[in-house]
Amino acid sequence: MNQIVTRVIVVLTALLSVLQSSFAKEYTPDSSRFEPKQLIAPGALITAGALCVGIKPLVQARKWVNNEIGIHKCAPADDILQYVPLVGYLGLEYVGVPSRRPIVDRALKGATSVIIYAALTNGLKYSVREPRPNGRRNSFPSGHSGTAFLGAELLRQDYGPWAGLAGYTVATGVGVMRILNGRHWFNDVLAGAGIGILSARCGQWLLPLERRWLKLDRPGQALILAPSYSPQTQTATLTAAIII
Repeated sequence: MNQIVTRVIVVLTALLSVLQSSFAKEYTPDSSRFEPKQLIAPGALITAGALCVGIKPLVQARKWVNNEIGIHKCAPADDILQYVPLVGYLGLEYVGVPSRRPIVDRALKGATSVIIYAALTNGLKYSVREPRPNGRRNSFPSGHSGTAFLGAELLRQDYGPWAGLAGYTVATGVGVMRILNGRHWFNDVLAGAGIGILSARCGQWLLPLERRWLKLDRPGQALILAPSYSPQTQTATLTAAIII
């Protein structure tokens, strides 16, 4: 692996470590209230990624960076690792790691975040239609990176800074692998990270409204979630029922 690859990995890791550190300082007992400053970090990542799509000199610089890095095929672990933070978000409580919220709230917030993320990511992918390094026209933003950073931010919110650090480390690895595997430009990874983080924060802000709408704050009322998977169609479903 040449020096350029090493430098890119170091720069990305340092950048995202700084972000994680700044997020840790924002960690409070209740961060469901919207504050404009919470938009700064994801907004900066999305803006930085978008500038390399719309400004020609930056587009050329992006291509130069990827050409200098070259393609260093990694094992396709990023296809699996992208989901590790989300799985941890839903399941760490069951291996003894205390969570700030019960599973119902985590599932509701997670589902809302994923819906927002999917709408933003797919909307951009198929409207911008930016060519990937391999030629396919759905490069911007990186979906794998966004999924990983979405889960990492959810981990940080409900399990605290140390769990968030672990999630952000995995997410950074996913982003690096997307570049080394020749699947994305580096700015796709930055924008995907920003969208994932922003979506998780939207889920956090909307959770109190959803709890009131579903009347989950009433005594004796609960939301039951039943996930299922069909091997025949290879689809996952989530059934919800309110118990009064």
